[in-house]
Amino acid sequence: MTKDDYLKFCELWASANKMFNREVDKEICTLAYEALKEFEFKTISVAMSRVLKRSKFAPTIADIVSEIEVMYGNDKASLEIKANEFYNAINRDFSMAKDYVCEDPRAVYAFKIAFGSLQEFGSHSVSADAFDRKAFIQAYVNAKETSYALDREKHLLKGIYHYGERVPVRFIGNVEKCKLLARKALPNKQIMLPDLQTNKPKQIGLRVEKVESTEPMDREKFLEVLGGFLSMFGAKY
Repeated sequence: MTKDDYLKFCELWASANKMFNREVDKEICTLAYEALKEFEFKTISVAMSRVLKRSKFAPTIADIVSEIEVMYGNDKASLEIKANEFYNAINRDFSMAKDYVCEDPRAVYAFKIAFGSLQEFGSHSVSADAFDRKAFIQAYVNAKETSYALDREKHLLKGIYHYGERVPVRFIGNVEKCKLLARKALPNKQIMLPDLQTNKPKQIGLRVEKVESTEPMDREKFLEVLGGFLSMFGAKY
């Protein structure tokens, strides 16, 4: 919220409390405003409405924050679901050779906290999977946006070929968004993606064309090439 929202917020907070026969003064409204000012006024209004529909008591700051978390999928249950989905995605056809470009920066941060790197994660045995999953989910739920917001590589997990010119890459998340993120995270790199239909590598960011001969080789040329090849081994045709 901004200072322009202060009076509207105070009116909303006072009206909600009056529904439960509670009077609040300016000081209480100011304290509530300061506690909730990181959210937009419209978001608070919607959250207040949802809380009032089911609550038997006057709303608290904690009630509003919890409702906003549910609205945006940031409550514990929703976060655990998101963490499980990411863990399943990265564990499917896992490869230490590839860079992973991920739409969800929270997941990248949690992965680094839980495992450090793709190489470390890849060294774990299958028997450790349950422990690995639990460690990742816990790191994901406990992650704070302030911890990764300024990380320039918050969408990237590096594979063993990261520092080469041609980097094999996998996406986790929306493909189009991940393409944009990949170009930002891997500038001046030839980004190799698996083709979903042929499973053959293809590149984005740079145009790569496969040159194929459309004219058959004539007999004399063929014999010349074959002769040169066989002569390398002391053989004749």
